[in-house]
Amino acid sequence: MQNPIKQMTLSAYLKNREGKILLILIVLFIVEVNTFAYINNLNLIDAIYYTIVTLGTVGYGDIHPTTNIGKLVTSIFIILNIVILAFFVGQIGERLIKKKIEEVLGIERMEISEDHIIICGYGRIGKVIADELKEMGAKFVIVELNEALTKVISETTDFNIILGDARKEDVLRKAGIEKAKIIITALSEDADNVFTAITAKSMNDKIRIISTAANVENMEKLYKIGVNQVVSPQVVTGKILAHSVNIPDFLTLIDRIFLSQNENICMVELKEDLFGKTVSDIGDEVFAIVRDNKIIRNPESNEILNKGDKLIIVH
Repeated sequence: MQNPIKQMTLSAYLKNREGKILLILIVLFIVEVNTFAYINNLNLIDAIYYTIVTLGTVGYGDIHPTTNIGKLVTSIFIILNIVILAFFVGQIGERLIKKKIEEVLGIERMEISEDHIIICGYGRIGKVIADELKEMGAKFVIVELNEALTKVISETTDFNIILGDARKEDVLRKAGIEKAKIIITALSEDADNVFTAITAKSMNDKIRIISTAANVENMEKLYKIGVNQVVSPQVVTGKILAHSVNIPDFLTLIDRIFLSQNENICMVELKEDLFGKTVSDIGDEVFAIVRDNKIIRNPESNEILNKGDKLIIVH
């Protein structure tokens, strides 16, 4: 995949500040050459030499203005040259400094391929998401607005990280939004998640969007703008705690399912041909049986399986 940061064409370059200043310098050079040739009665080579000396502000030796109008015009050009050159150098310096900062923040190490995941926000939820995706071996990039936090991420992890506002198109473009398969908006403000989702959808209408919602009332709004899945941390936490009331081992089960390493755990409905069979008849390890809102953990091998049972299987 090509770098998501598009190559800059000449026309695009001339639209930015540095390009415009460079164009002004070129025009000014041509005007000065013609002006000096006319006022001081110089040939083309001498006029070009005179102009370069003026631009360089190194002083005149063998060629210098001989008339009052020539001195006045030369003085004006010297002032213009100093101002424009200083501004141009300042812009180049700013760009170089910004590039260096981006390198320090890890942007230069980005090698994003197709079908990657974009995580917007590296708060408490974003950090967990990134850690879990890393464990899964998934390809992802983080977009974070906080410069200090971005620097910490870059220095303490090997994550791909972009410093910027996820609500803006240019930032999402740097993250490769056009070829990403999923974007997760885990920003602290629901309004920011809404704007980010809208921007992402406008740039890639096929992308799958997963958003968090701090306020339960905003979940429906996120669905309406095209978000595929909305997760409210407080709703999820509430449901887990509520189920724990009727199923004492529910929290243990959740921990085993989501926090276990190197295990593929799933829940399956018992098929009819297994009614009356025992746990030992199941090829995979049966971690638990969910029966009548109760969890039978680590069932014995001779445990009889009944209709309606759900099996938590490790394979």
